[in-house]
Amino acid sequence: MRLSSILLRLVFIGLLMYSCVSTKTVDRVKKAPEYVGVDPRVLRFVKEYKELAKVKGIYFQKEVTIGFKKINSETIVGETTYGSGWREIELDTNYWENSNDIEKYGLIFHELTHAYCGRLHTYGDNIDYKESNEEHKSLETGYYKEDGCPLSILFPYVLKNSCIKTHYKDYFSEMFDNCKPY
Repeated sequence: MRLSSILLRLVFIGLLMYSCVSTKTVDRVKKAPEYVGVDPRVLRFVKEYKELAKVKGIYFQKEVTIGFKKINSETIVGETTYGSGWREIELDTNYWENSNDIEKYGLIFHELTHAYCGRLHTYGDNIDYKESNEEHKSLETGYYKEDGCPLSILFPYVLKNSCIKTHYKDYFSEMFDNCKPY
């Protein structure tokens, strides 16, 4: 097992209250979930996500709460929080209301994969994405060579519509790789 993989696991286990977002990490800790159940605006996405997981033979035992709020950030549009015995997703109201269905799928499936599969911003065999969006230009792995799109929906930034349209089958399959069902 590689050292970076071991360190990643230790950080994940040691920081259960660690927040992971679709664009970057936030140093905010929640002591308890803020929402009850799943907001009706995302219920159809959650159902579809769970159906896709079943096709891969993955079943989830616990539920994740999901709610909306104004996140007040220029870069953060979704956040998954891991608590002691609970997990919760918060989505930015403004981003959601101004997004098309493709963008909504990209965001919610990204956050659901954090929450339900315990995955971080990784691709392939749990290889970490770099946090800088500009770094990928010089990299040879983690991106499709033909168009530069990330290989995973767990890319730490909102995926372009064109990437989701072109690679949706790959993204919707890959998001369950290395899944540790919640």
